[in-house]
Order: sequence, then structure tokens, then C-alpha cells
Amino acid sequence: MANGVCDNLLIATYLSAKCPVYFAPAMDLDMYVHPSTIASFKKLKQFGNAMIPAENGDLASGLSGEGRMSEPENIVAFLEADLESQLPLKGKKY
Repeated sequence: MANGVCDNLLIATYLSAKCPVYFAPAMDLDMYVHPSTIASFKKLKQFGNAMIPAENGDLASGLSGEGRMSEPENIVAFLEADLESQLPLKGKKY
């Protein structure tokens, strides 16, 4: 996503999207904190994408730490809060 390499349907859809894009990374601890991964996250955010942060917890490798995908209910809560914050008339009364 960060480098614009279009080699599958998901990236083709992302590169042609005209709507807000959210991404929720999930990977092993060492991968999550690698400088190239951090640079990719930064680049994606600079493009205007919103990152749903990973959580701490048990990982598939047996390690425990940051990199666990956010729980589905937390993803939905993030989306709702972010979209609601962009409503210009939220809380307004006439």
C-alpha cells in the first residue's frame, strides 16, 4: 500500500479508492517495530489514511506484545468515533 505496488486486487482497490481508507495492521512484534514497517505506517498516514492501532497481547508466534490486530469491536468503535468526529453538524441544534 505504501509503495504503490499493485500486484493484487486489494491493492488495486486501495489505489483507486476515492473514499476514506482505514487500515488495521497485525503482525509479529519484531515486524511491527521494524523501521521499514514504521516508515510504511507513517507514509500511509501522510497519504491521508487512518491507522487503527494494533493492540498488545498474545501473538501467533507465541510472543506477547504490540502487533496484535485490534479486536473487531474496537475497530468498529474506532470507525464510529472517527467518522462521528467529522460530522460538522454533530451536536448542533437549530
